[in-house]
Amino acid sequence: MVSNLLVNDNSFTLLRNSVWGIVIGISIIACSRSARSESEVVNHSDVYIIHPVKKDTSVFQDFQGITQFTQHLQIRAQSTGIVAKSFIAVSHRIEIKKPLFIIKSREAALLNSVSGSDNILSKVADTVFAFSPGIVDQVTVQPGDFVQEGDLLATCVSQQSMRVVVSIPLEEDVTHFQNTVCSILFPDGKILKGTIGAGLPVASNNDQTNQFLVYPESVYGLSENIHVRVRVKKLDIEGGIFVPKSSVYTNEELTKYWILKVVHDSIAVKVPVMPGIDLDSLVQLKNNTVRLTDAIVLKGGYALPDSSIVNVLQPGEYGKK
Repeated sequence: MVSNLLVNDNSFTLLRNSVWGIVIGISIIACSRSARSESEVVNHSDVYIIHPVKKDTSVFQDFQGITQFTQHLQIRAQSTGIVAKSFIAVSHRIEIKKPLFIIKSREAALLNSVSGSDNILSKVADTVFAFSPGIVDQVTVQPGDFVQEGDLLATCVSQQSMRVVVSIPLEEDVTHFQNTVCSILFPDGKILKGTIGAGLPVASNNDQTNQFLVYPESVYGLSENIHVRVRVKKLDIEGGIFVPKSSVYTNEELTKYWILKVVHDSIAVKVPVMPGIDLDSLVQLKNNTVRLTDAIVLKGGYALPDSSIVNVLQPGEYGKK
């Protein structure tokens, strides 16, 4: 009888221990699953997506330029004598065959001062006429000055010779710019159309640039030595794919670029891309695999590894959690 009781007690003890073992095992498994589930939830990154856009645009390039007159005309004395009269001043416009100066010989000037204008010899004088239209920019003599034949009396510029000298870096393909229509942007906001013509034979030694002449569509009222910008169309882009700059990621060396595309509604995969031109806050993607229907991670993708599980938020939800 005692033996049977001992056997029953041992059996009960084994059964109890087995039950407790099962209970503890189930608890451990449940806790493990709960911890893993919580970890998975925590590791889900909240992201905000956007779709690429298609745009037609043009790319322009600006260069520095300066206005210059390419023809500076010199007015010189044709005889020796004293300047009796001057008909011009700085900024005056002159026309062909208009008188500029009257030069009298010393003898004629002396007779005029002694006997007055009644003496016929006192009226002998040489008149200097304009041989080309222009604008006077310097007068070097005044009435009463003695000059010799060949002396400089004044200088003028030809308004029609106004050009813009534009500086283009040596590394640029100069054949792309010749005979190209451009825009000339002035500091006061005025814009003139122009055409890039021939290049000058000497490059600038200071900044190592090629110098080209730009022919403005209108030269009226333009002054010399105005610093301008010359804008040239570089290329046209038709149907370019663009995404926000913040959606394009890169490595520290700036040698690799990628975007994160959300597939199956919750997996962010890396897609290598090649950035193109910038357009305000957008950047072009030179990648035919990116389509307008793709969901691109706009926010929340920084440092995400490839094939990360993400939680896509609706517009306006990002940042609320």
